[in-house]
Amino acid sequence: MQPYNILIVDDDEDIRFVILMNLQQKNYNFIESSSGNDAYKKLKELHVDLVITDMMMPDGTGLELLQKIRQEDKQLPVIVLTAYSKLSNENLFGYGATAFFDKPIDYSKLEQEISKQRFGTRPTN
Repeated sequence: MQPYNILIVDDDEDIRFVILMNLQQKNYNFIESSSGNDAYKKLKELHVDLVITDMMMPDGTGLELLQKIRQEDKQLPVIVLTAYSKLSNENLFGYGATAFFDKPIDYSKLEQEISKQRFGTRPTN
């Protein structure tokens, strides 16, 4: 089975660390990014199978990152995490989010969603 590359985007290093620790036993490859701009750059340079992004970051929102991703890739799974949001789940899905999780994160549900995206079928570009 090919490696599954997950890009984790959060300006809080502790949050990225906790996500990594909770998912590390699942044989994923992790790519970390602390900002939306850096994440977008990494998406251009590296193969990424799934993105997990925070909503609020200093250089732009997860929604802005999601919009940039959707301009180029309609199928890449993007999971949005937030401690607070003015957008409803329906609005996030309307922008192309694959899933939405409130912080604190339920890691078992996050893992279920990642597995669903990894092993489920989705159309290719």
